Amino acid sequence: LKGAGKEFELTLKARALALGIEISAEELDLRLSDNYFDLREGVAVKVKITTDSVMAPEALESLIKVRSLYDVGR
Repeated sequence: LKGAGKEFELTLKARALALGIEISAEELDLRLSDNYFDLREGVAVKVKITTDSVMAPEALESLIKVRSLYDVGR
């Protein structure tokens, strides 16, 4: 996760095909450049994240949850 203040960029990369990627943070209202996408093996995807409040990257990273269809029902 890179960035500061209210603007961040999250880079995701999968070791295998990951379907239905979802990014969320229960305690925050996030605006994402992309959500609910598929991630192919070895291909990096960058998602821009905007928050309503100023925060450190470490704080945002601790609140973000990334899951895929594989995680549903677990």
